[in-house]
Amino acid sequence: MTAEQRLRAAYALWRDAEATSDQRQAALLIAQQRKFRLKTVIGLDEDRKARHLAGLSTLPAQISVPALPKPCRAASTRSMGSASVAR
Repeated sequence: MTAEQRLRAAYALWRDAEATSDQRQAALLIAQQRKFRLKTVIGLDEDRKARHLAGLSTLPAQISVPALPKPCRAASTRSMGSASVAR
């Protein structure tokens, strides 16, 4: 993923009202990687959360794949060797 794609996926994650579980996982990951308190990450605005998430060196597939647009998600899933996405 390019940096721009990562940023767009991160913005999509924070804007998705149905992705609360993924948002919690992402906030925890940001807190762990950046050495922030979880409460601090939760209090950040959407823009800063997205930039922090996109800037992480590793982004787990369970967070990044659901945030991608559906055509990209299918291609990403095929490249990972899975036949279908369970979402």
